[in-house]
Amino acid sequence: MKPAPVFLTAVTLLSLLCAGSVFCASAAEADLHDEILGDYLFDQRNARMVFLYTIYEEDGALYALTDIADYPVELRPVASEERTFRIKYKRAGDFNLKFTRLEDGVCSELQMRSNTSDWAAGGKRVEPELGRLRERYRETPDFYVYRKPMALNDGWETTPIRETGIDTTLLYAMMTDIYENREYMHSVLIVKDGRLVFEEYMNGWDPARLHRAQSVTKSFTSTVVGLAIEQGLIADIDDPLRQYLPEYSSLFDYSKNKVSIRHLLTMSAGFDWNEAETYYNDPSRCDAHIAEAGDDYVRYLLEKPIVTEPGTFWYYNSGYPNILGYIVEKTSGKNITEFAYEHLFEPLGIKRCCWMATTGENRPGCAGGLRLTSRDLARYGQLYLNKGVWQGVRVVSERWVEESVKRRMDAEQGTGYGYLWKSISAGGHEIFFASGTGGQYVACVPDVNVVVVTTAIYKTDKGDEVAAMLLKYVVPAL
Repeated sequence: MKPAPVFLTAVTLLSLLCAGSVFCASAAEADLHDEILGDYLFDQRNARMVFLYTIYEEDGALYALTDIADYPVELRPVASEERTFRIKYKRAGDFNLKFTRLEDGVCSELQMRSNTSDWAAGGKRVEPELGRLRERYRETPDFYVYRKPMALNDGWETTPIRETGIDTTLLYAMMTDIYENREYMHSVLIVKDGRLVFEEYMNGWDPARLHRAQSVTKSFTSTVVGLAIEQGLIADIDDPLRQYLPEYSSLFDYSKNKVSIRHLLTMSAGFDWNEAETYYNDPSRCDAHIAEAGDDYVRYLLEKPIVTEPGTFWYYNSGYPNILGYIVEKTSGKNITEFAYEHLFEPLGIKRCCWMATTGENRPGCAGGLRLTSRDLARYGQLYLNKGVWQGVRVVSERWVEESVKRRMDAEQGTGYGYLWKSISAGGHEIFFASGTGGQYVACVPDVNVVVVTTAIYKTDKGDEVAAMLLKYVVPAL
């Protein structure tokens, strides 16, 4: 795998890590390679991310790939400093990687320092179990053969699917369809009775990397709001929005004073908004894109007029979850990642995540900025299938889960909408699910105790095709 240049859209830590290298580096000595190869965990919750830096060798050269990046970068030795390498980015300047603390023949720490700013961070060597998945799925085979999911030290019990009563014929046909026709698919996971029974990655996707969850993020935002209510940070779901945004008081008129937290959660606040019709067809007119790139997402939305009575009409609006995330950060005094780690991620056993900020401002991207592994998305689905309990521990209140997935508004294509969760009747099952553009799904089927997760290339309009595939193959198989 060779590094490729990438255009940087913003000078942020995340864009630096996701950027491509602009020059080639010479390989270090073989024994030095052995000392530094491996995975290093960077805990940067204050920057809304906990990510893995993987150092690997290919064709005699050293490369680094973060699990939030799209491309690797090549390392060039710094002759004047031992175990130090330079990474030069296209527009954002230089970084040095310094490997330290040699123990048992390997370096245990990695220091990353910018040569163009005062930013620096440290990572520690880890032995991630997901690395075994990376080796297993490094290449997609020519034809599909089922393999029981790998048992890792990550809290998931695994079992062969033939022991579950699920129709494997349909699932195998689905995999053949994916291999032959769906180059955009990245993963399909099925959890039955709390055990991982089906786990496939394809089209070159690395299962150890954090995947773009897209609008599945909105459902996580709903959970975070519920946790904020449990913590007393938000007093009541029917509190008026203006109560939490006094700095924008001048923008609230009579009609906007009626908007509540509940209306944001159900996407029924009634603001004039253009998103679904133009998201792919004409981004220059799409309010979600315009607001995302602006200086103040909250102000952009609040300056819009109210065109329908709050609570009466559903319309998809990515501004609402972003405002909810902003309120959680304000009331908790923590960024969204720090709050989620304390109350959601750590209780679920989620070790790594990236929760991106909005492009034009350092505010939480709660409409679509979250990245997690497919296994961790499955944890989240299982949490909701178990009504807020993960492995015997109460994480979210049962009432909040039930209220969130209940059909409250009629949304598109016959789906129902709760608190940033969707629902549908299909194949004789009542299904509630989180979804994101391109085919990101976390679907829960309570009557058969099943969770289904899919991930795919995020920047496509293939979401409906993935949903149709699940309805054609997976739902009947249950």
